[in-house]
Amino acid sequence: METINEKFYYGFEGEPEVQFVCRTKDNVDKMVIWQGYFEGLLSGCFSNSIKEGGLLHSYVNADGFYDESPWEIPDIDIAINELGFFRTEEVNSDSSSMISTVEKLKVELLSFLMDSENKGLGVYIDYN
Repeated sequence: METINEKFYYGFEGEPEVQFVCRTKDNVDKMVIWQGYFEGLLSGCFSNSIKEGGLLHSYVNADGFYDESPWEIPDIDIAINELGFFRTEEVNSDSSSMISTVEKLKVELLSFLMDSENKGLGVYIDYN
């Protein structure tokens, strides 16, 4: 069975997307995100120390999910902690609608990653 959450891609069909994918033997869970929302989210997550193995290291260095697809997040704990540093005032946008959507995205992506981690499953990023 395949479950796809595309609410953060609706209205942007045909534009660049980022897919977070978690697979089990019987199930595939996907979260499809418009690239603009994803980059807005990451812009609000910076901290003083960016650790290798999470999302920010790849984002800043344009490697990882930029270089290979699908790319497995090496350390889901680091990615979860990075999302915990999210600060609305740091989001690179003046649009209140964009900021509101990115805040909701943070909550849902964090839940997706935590659920996968609790199940002991890896999460892959398909970057298109």
